[in-house]
Amino acid sequence: MRRNFKKIAMIAHAGISFIFVLLTVLILSNILPLNFQDGAVVVDSVVLVLIIVLALFYVGLTAYLLYCTFNQTQLLKYVELYSDSTTSVMATSKTIKRMVTDNAKQLGTVKVNKIRISSDGKYGLILTVLVHVKSDEVSLELDTLRCMCQDTFFKVLGLRFSSINFKIEKINGHYKADTAEAKQQAKTMDAERKYARDCYEDPTGDKCDEDNQPSQDVEDDESTQQSSDEQDQQATQQ
Repeated sequence: MRRNFKKIAMIAHAGISFIFVLLTVLILSNILPLNFQDGAVVVDSVVLVLIIVLALFYVGLTAYLLYCTFNQTQLLKYVELYSDSTTSVMATSKTIKRMVTDNAKQLGTVKVNKIRISSDGKYGLILTVLVHVKSDEVSLELDTLRCMCQDTFFKVLGLRFSSINFKIEKINGHYKADTAEAKQQAKTMDAERKYARDCYEDPTGDKCDEDNQPSQDVEDDESTQQSSDEQDQQATQQ
């Protein structure tokens, strides 16, 4: 469908170009003379509207053809597995999606929403999978699915993708951040900003002393906390 539409666009683009060239030649050769009134060219309203419409179509077709020419991520509907002088074997994108979906169901923590197959520009293929992850260990689950798909593609189809990428559209995890720890980190960041502002406003002032750096205070607090924890552990052991 995309290729057919591109061919139609090229034919229409060439036709409009021919019309503009023909009009230019007719005007320059005085076969189609222009009417002047008070030093300005007078054009019939119907002709003017026709020229504007053709110009808009021409600009739109030019933009589309440039996009198709320089776009390197056009999606593929078929993947050629092998071919020779007598035959060729191809797999559809639906077949690839079914294989990925079956592996995801076997894994149980990833749901496949959509896949996209494109060329990498070096005679290789890129598989992009849009997924919904139902786990907190996202990297582990997706790496597992990637390995399962690579094994399935090679063992069943003899196919290797140069890259298998994942785009996460939704995550259903159970992890909840520690609010108290996050607030403490936010207070430290706020203190660092205040310290930087004080040093900017008064570089030689007492507030800009290295001993007053918030990071130093945090390190001291952490070391004090670690030493107290070690003392508590020793007391428990005794």
